[in-house]
Amino acid sequence: MNNVIPPAPAAGTSAGQQETNVKWVLKERPNGVFDPDACCERVVEPVSLENIPEGEVVVRVETLGVDAFVRTMLDEEAYHGAIELGAVLPALGYGTVLASGPGGPRVGAAVAGMLGAQTVARVPSAGVSPMMPTLGLGKRAALGLLGVTTGLTAYVGVFSVAKPPKSGETVVVTAAAGAVGSLPVPLPEST
Repeated sequence: MNNVIPPAPAAGTSAGQQETNVKWVLKERPNGVFDPDACCERVVEPVSLENIPEGEVVVRVETLGVDAFVRTMLDEEAYHGAIELGAVLPALGYGTVLASGPGGPRVGAAVAGMLGAQTVARVPSAGVSPMMPTLGLGKRAALGLLGVTTGLTAYVGVFSVAKPPKSGETVVVTAAAGAVGSLPVPLPEST
């Protein structure tokens, strides 16, 4: 039997065991500067909350982060893997499980993962993980300071890749700008 949480009363939510998803898909590859009006299309579709198969989960997306690597995924050949034309734009995010196939995350659980630029994501269960505690910083910190592609990357760089700094040592961080680069600057001060 599938686990289902009733849809929240919100504009666009239809009656029954389904949600209305608003998603943004890639309609053409960018040439140079990304122009969302030319490259993306907004699509509205129903997403059923019934009969979710094993290995899938439906998540109400609450917040998305658009990391720099996402732009490279829009190209035909990309280091991080290219998305197909017509596919949902990639975006890391977090939300609440609305429905889950057998063995999947519990309904109502807060999860994070590659949910895509959409309001209701139907994704593989293996692609989401429980939200990590945000240490009193609020959920949004999970996509920035405490995020996998930013905060965790900076932390591992300072404390695992580099030799962990000792009190009194001077630490130099090159390219200390952007989402990841700006975070390692204060980290050595915590030692």
